[in-house]
Amino acid sequence: MALDALLDAIERLPAFHRVLNTLPSPGDRLIAGGLPGSADAAMVAALASSDEATQQTEWSKAQDQIVADMPSVPIVSGKTPAAGQVYVKGFTPSPTLLELFTNVWLDK
Repeated sequence: MALDALLDAIERLPAFHRVLNTLPSPGDRLIAGGLPGSADAAMVAALASSDEATQQTEWSKAQDQIVADMPSVPIVSGKTPAAGQVYVKGFTPSPTLLELFTNVWLDK
């Protein structure tokens, strides 16, 4: 079957064996977490705590760290048009980049 072939292929991957060899034996404890101050560490601390206030604090820390680590892509560029044709009249660049073209005309 296709699933069996896929599982066999995964088991042949070197990364699979590296992960398999780092797992604890059955019955042993698995220690999970991240670097101190990381979102991973805060989430593990929240899940491990039975105190609701501690859980709230740790989830808040995790969320703050995720937001801080999130990549951002600017949607708007602050550069206004720097060139135009001499026959474009009435155009005034807006500092908010919301140009209104109601007063713009072409003088050809």
